[in-house]
Amino acid sequence: MAFCNDSAQAQALAQQIDLLERKLWLRALRAQRLELYSLSRHHQMGDDVLREVLADLDMSEANLGVMK
Repeated sequence: MAFCNDSAQAQALAQQIDLLERKLWLRALRAQRLELYSLSRHHQMGDDVLREVLADLDMSEANLGVMK
């Protein structure tokens, strides 16, 4: 039975690591988004470039799935 317990523990740990990794990626994406808005506000980035990069960030965020 120890094998099943180890397997369940390993799966639970893998799920926790996956959740943490996704949270970190989302925080990084959100930090990038805030920096992009700042660059745009300070006229260091054009609107077309901003829209393109934000679309890429949106896709990356969507690929991570919905997080609560």
